[in-house]
Amino acid sequence: MYVVERFARYAHEFRSGPIPAQALHHAKRAVIDWHAAVVPGALVAPATLLERARAKDLDRGSAALILGRPATARAAALINGTAAHAVEVDDIFKFGIYHPGAPTIAAAFAAAQAVRANGEALLRAVIVGYEISTRIGAAMGRAHYRFWHNTGTVGTFGAAAACAEVYRLDAARFAHAIATASTFAAGLQQAFRIDSMSKPLHSGHAAEAGLLAAQAAREGVTGSLDVIEGDGGRGALQPQVRDRHRPRPRQRPARGVRARAPGRPRHARADAADRSRGRAAARRGISRPARRAGGDRHP
Repeated sequence: MYVVERFARYAHEFRSGPIPAQALHHAKRAVIDWHAAVVPGALVAPATLLERARAKDLDRGSAALILGRPATARAAALINGTAAHAVEVDDIFKFGIYHPGAPTIAAAFAAAQAVRANGEALLRAVIVGYEISTRIGAAMGRAHYRFWHNTGTVGTFGAAAACAEVYRLDAARFAHAIATASTFAAGLQQAFRIDSMSKPLHSGHAAEAGLLAAQAAREGVTGSLDVIEGDGGRGALQPQVRDRHRPRPRQRPARGVRARAPGRPRHARADAADRSRGRAAARRGISRPARRAGGDRHP
């Protein structure tokens, strides 16, 4: 059984049972956190510019942009996925140096809106997208991040898996959706080593590409099932990707929420200010809630 088939079998089996309460709770938190990232991102470039670029796909369709403008599913996935990563306050899976929410939830929302799926179906899709993509991200990890932007590459798997679950694809078509997503995945590190708008576009592209992979599989388009194990596949680039076990839902997903937006030179000063305020409050006898220090390597 190929790796993509193992993931597909997991998703198909997970669909038949109840969602564990803790997994459901954290899926809801992930969706709430995604909204906190995508709403401000929708008000700035490049999301606003993409609305102009994709104007023919807006004001029609069965999905919507986050602020309510009607859109086709693919346009909604692209623009919302970009917006969710634009101001860099989206969630982080540190073991994969990957922001799962921006592409995965954007795609899941677009697909769910298009087929009028209910809230439980959306949350189940988010869980499946996170479970599959974070394991691929953990396997790829820092070695992959040297040249690739993991949110753009790994995020395509998350988006495809989430949409395949929304569409309730059978195990065979689900596997083909993941296989096709693998060859759609893209996003180079060099794209954000100088000032440009490319970085959030990686997330948006991942959401749209994953959605398209699932739509194609739904209609019978096949992918190369050995795209990970094959001599010319992702496993050839990174052999550890071949060896992921079948996922089981985590009771508490290993994801973090950013306390502040990136900009590493400012993090130390902001953390120091937090500590200073805490000491001043302690001297006055005021209890302040503990706050995890923010910041990461803005992956």
